[in-house]
Amino acid sequence: MTHPLDTTATALLALVDRLDQLATLLEGTPDFDYRWQPAGGVSGSVGAHVRHVLDHVSALLDADGSSFVTYDHRQRDVTLEHSRPAAIQALGRAAADLRARAGCWTERPLGLQTIVRRGAAPLVVASSLARETVFVLQHTIHHQAIVALLLNARGVALPAEFGYAPSTPLRAAS
Repeated sequence: MTHPLDTTATALLALVDRLDQLATLLEGTPDFDYRWQPAGGVSGSVGAHVRHVLDHVSALLDADGSSFVTYDHRQRDVTLEHSRPAAIQALGRAAADLRARAGCWTERPLGLQTIVRRGAAPLVVASSLARETVFVLQHTIHHQAIVALLLNARGVALPAEFGYAPSTPLRAAS
């Protein structure tokens, strides 16, 4: 079994890798494609998905000095949805913050405060720092997959593994 510090650090560094990968992709993405939103069926632009990912990373970082984490009260900084350079900078800051904590965040119990029904009081359920880090990692990968679909529709070239979970077999190139 992996040591709890190693588990949390491994998950944090995997999340950092995904944020770096997203920032690198955005560096070569045209602004129009970053802001483009298809008609019907797909929620949001690439920028909206990047902002959403950053909101979840911020919630995780905010849990550093707290006994619980919540993803329901996000900042929703719409500047990040429209400004690709601002989003790239925010991804870099978030990755640096996570990287700095990878060696010092220790596994500990954490409550997850979440709204499960509209109009109802939030629930607090038992979780842990490692589990919430893995959730944010998986959530980031999920949104990378949506970003990949959006950019693919615009003809933007994507790295082969972008948007795929580590457990997903990659298709052989044709």
